[in-house]
Parts: sequence; C-alpha cells; structure tokens
Amino acid sequence: MNDPMTKLDCIPEDLRMPVTVSFATPQFGPHHNEGGFMLSHLSLMFDILEDVRRGEFHPNVPDDARAAIKAAVINLSDLLVQHILLHDMEKPNCMTFVYKGERKSAISADEWIAMLQDDQDGERILIGNDEAVADFCTNHHIVQISYYQETGNGKHAHGAVAAETLRKHGGFDDLLILGIETHEIAFQFGERGGVNIPLFEKFFGELSAIQTCYVLACNYIDQMASLSADGTASIGDFLALVQSSNSWRELQSVKDYFADAGGVDKHKLDRLLAELRKSPDAFQNETFAEVVKRFRAEAALPELTAEQVREALAPALDEGLSEELASSIVAEMTSSGQISKATGKKLGKFNRTVRPALAKLS
Repeated sequence: MNDPMTKLDCIPEDLRMPVTVSFATPQFGPHHNEGGFMLSHLSLMFDILEDVRRGEFHPNVPDDARAAIKAAVINLSDLLVQHILLHDMEKPNCMTFVYKGERKSAISADEWIAMLQDDQDGERILIGNDEAVADFCTNHHIVQISYYQETGNGKHAHGAVAAETLRKHGGFDDLLILGIETHEIAFQFGERGGVNIPLFEKFFGELSAIQTCYVLACNYIDQMASLSADGTASIGDFLALVQSSNSWRELQSVKDYFADAGGVDKHKLDRLLAELRKSPDAFQNETFAEVVKRFRAEAALPELTAEQVREALAPALDEGLSEELASSIVAEMTSSGQISKATGKKLGKFNRTVRPALAKLS
C-alpha cells in the first residue's frame, strides 16, 4: 500500500503534524475494515487513485461514470492527493462511540487518549496493531466508531468541520474544499433509494461539469477504500448517486427538446416533467427517446383545421381583427397548436377575444 506519510510535503507545513496525528484515529465497526486506524483507509485511497489512473474500476461502475472519474483523476491529481490527506483530518475531533444497546457517546480526542491511559491494554494501541483496537472495542462493548457527533454544541460531521478548518486556514482551492464537504454525499442517495433528481439538483444543480466529476471521484475513491467485514467495498450508495446524475442530465435533455416544440399542451407537459423529476425510476425503464414519444402522445394538442380556427376567430374578425393577423393565427394553430410570441404581441386589444376562443379549441 501507499504510505500517506510520504505525501505530506504537498500540504502546508503547519498542518502536517495535526494530519499525522489524525492517522492514528481508531476504526471499528461495519464500515472500515481495511484496518484498525485511519492510516489504512488513506493508504487504500491512494491505491484506488492509482487504479483509476490505470483505468481499473469496480465492475459495477458504468462507463460514463468511469470516464468522469478518470478525467478528474488525470486532470486534478495533485488536488486529489491533498484531498486524501485532509478530508478526514477532523475525525479525531468528531468521534462517537456506539455501544451495545445502541447507546452513543461523543468522544473528544483528549477523552480517547484518557481512555487509553486508564486501560491496562491501552498502551498496546499503536499504529500497526490493528488487533489491539478490535480487542479494546470488544472489551468495552463498543460496536462501532462513527465520525459524526451530536452534542450540546450542535451537530458535527467530520467533512464539514474539516472544510471549515481549511477555509479559516486559507490558501486552499475552492474545489478541494467542495470535495471535502461532499465526500460522503453518496450516502444520502443510498439512504433514500432509487433515482433522486431533486436531491441531485440541490447539491449539484449549480456545479460545473468538472466540479461534478471531481465530487464523483472523491465519493468513489472514499467508498472503494471503506471495506465491509468480508473485505469488499460496497458502492451501492455511489451507484445511486451516479443513477441520479444520469437521470438529471436526461431530464435536462427532455426539457431542452420541448423548449420550442409545438403541438403540445404546455400545462400537461409541465405536469409530466414534474412527475418524472420526482420519480425514483426516472429513465430506469425508459430511454430519452421513449420519454419524448410518451410525452408527445400524452400532452398532444388536438389537431385543428383551418375552418375550426377561422370559426373561433369570427367574433374578433367582426371587431376588426386584420385578415393578415388572422391568417398568421390560422397557420400557427394548425401547424403547432399554439400562436407564436411574435403573433401574440400583435394582438393588442384583441387578446380578450382571441385567446379565450383559441383556448376552447384546445
């Protein structure tokens, strides 16, 4: 495995000691079985980074996600090295011990050291002695160590705390801080199940393509370096994020397609788009082309004849609507089912007569 200790020269000198100390953060429970200390997690992340650079991925990662992640790794390699070293730096200050019976206790770094000093076997818990961490947790009825705290001072997620630490420090790329803040965002997609376009819009809707690729890379590398009890990485949450990303892009394409499309009822179309946006199965059982075909059928305006349109315009013609404007309305209504914005602006006082008459035709 890669040794994170050899990478420290890429971060500011004043952060090297606290980052090195964070390497000794204990790991125990269902999610971090790569080793008893955070150092093993970071080492595996560097291995995964090299795998991606060689084009090696978990077999379940789709091709488009592979391309996005690899692009981030190749173009933003230095940033990702910094990310690996810094993203978990606040874990020692955000520990929560989960005991049998589901009792939870927020533990500070100082309290952890005190626990070791009070325990007769505490002196055994040094980096490299993974078994000692497991023995300590088992003996103290600890079933999991998490890195999210709820205390009287509020809620503290290690990623958010690390991002704030780096903001206050200054001198770091905004993209690096974004990646640290969102390196576990995939979990939210896994928790909610299925495609979640609204959640994707909330976190990614305003991001650029390279920002999105970078966040995907941070989440993928982190999950691949977090091993289950059987020694494998479970990336279901990451795949849920990828599905939501793909479905969100497809939805934007559908919206673009219908932006200037004629022959559809805009109100029905908006309803269909809203339903698709909220669907946990969006684009899982339908392709872009199939969605467009279905929407065209379900939101289709009735086909109109020139005679029907002229009959609807008769009262307006009696009031003085010009034949030229009437002819434009007839041509547009029979071809697209609606009048153009340009024609609508010319209606003037005839709006009150023409628009209700045309609405009845629909």
